[in-house]
Amino acid sequence: MHRAADAAATAAEQVFPATSEMGRMCRAMDWSSTPLGPVDRWSDSLRTAAGMVVRQGIAQALCWGPDLLQVYNDAYRVILGDKHPAALGRSVLWTWSEIERDIKPLFDRVLAGETVYFEDLRLEVVRFGEVQETFFTFSYSPVVVEGGRVGGVLVNCLETTEQVRARTLQHERDRLLGELEVERARLEYVFDRAPSFLAVLHGRDHVFALANEAYEDLVGRRDLVGRKASEAIPEVVEQGFMTLLDRVLETGEPFVGREVPSRSRARPAAPRSGSSTSCTSRSWKRTARAPA
Repeated sequence: MHRAADAAATAAEQVFPATSEMGRMCRAMDWSSTPLGPVDRWSDSLRTAAGMVVRQGIAQALCWGPDLLQVYNDAYRVILGDKHPAALGRSVLWTWSEIERDIKPLFDRVLAGETVYFEDLRLEVVRFGEVQETFFTFSYSPVVVEGGRVGGVLVNCLETTEQVRARTLQHERDRLLGELEVERARLEYVFDRAPSFLAVLHGRDHVFALANEAYEDLVGRRDLVGRKASEAIPEVVEQGFMTLLDRVLETGEPFVGREVPSRSRARPAAPRSGSSTSCTSRSWKRTARAPA
């Protein structure tokens, strides 16, 4: 009995490397307690395939025989989560019983000699006691053994859950930004063609963000957007309008002026000729906005 155990241990040391966690675990595993049996009784094909999988850096699992019994590496262990270590030596369909309906037909196809591949396949798996929406890019390929028959399935797997979520979030952001841009264009169209003169100023410097055609006509067709009101229309400073704007911004209370006289120096490119323009506003209002 000791001699058989020693033979199995020696065979396991020859198959599995001691340089990885799964390699050491597979060496220490009592394979005789699993349907695979002791390592010294494994076929050459199974030994070669199992040793190759455990040495791989990418997530791989070997699902052997008609029962699809698992041997896997460190990277695949991470994907298993709390399903490890119970999954080692057990059927993949037992380990992932919650998605057996999804994956069993795929394994059946591979056992028949076909290779299957999926990108970002959505699966609801149970890990750490909760149902998780996950995405995987993976391939299942047949392991051909003596006599040309399929002895097992090689699983190459990459969990892409975070990448899919990031892309989905970016697509949603792009969609919302597109909708906002359309809405902004509509509002600008209505704003620009309003019969009353309108302007929007931002921040403590009262920088012009928008000004419609009526307002531009009022001040003589100057370059307004992106400039401070005190620089774009310097004559309003001495007339006290900047003080009114400061007060509205500080207090948050709107100011409504009626029949307020205002003097504006027209530019040469203005539609109306003359060196200066005087107007009386029928209704002049400044509403507080948060500083940009």
